[in-house]
Amino acid sequence: MTLEDMHSTPGPALGAFRRARRAQLAPQECGPPVTAAARKAAGLRREEAARLAALSVGHCTRLEQGRVRASAAALAGLVRAPRLDEGVTRHLYALAGRDDTRAPAAGPSGPYAPPRTAC
Repeated sequence: MTLEDMHSTPGPALGAFRRARRAQLAPQECGPPVTAAARKAAGLRREEAARLAALSVGHCTRLEQGRVRASAAALAGLVRAPRLDEGVTRHLYALAGRDDTRAPAAGPSGPYAPPRTAC
């Protein structure tokens, strides 16, 4: 699959991205309770990722399989759960074929910065 193909069909590309991100994350990093059961694969289980993103397991499955398009609310949960940085967040929205409609971050680098005073 070429990069061009990935952007023309957002579902499969988004699913591949989600699976790769889940594999990179250790459960201890994200805060879900770690079960004592042996893990067959590294990273978060789909159920754990769904819980963190406040989505149903079924919806996460359909997103990863490319059967549904990610809503703005689902994308917000997917960004929040593994605490994605800004660059990865923009990539996730691009893969989903969505515009990033989140409000800009507030603070010194946000829309308002208080005037600097000399000490």
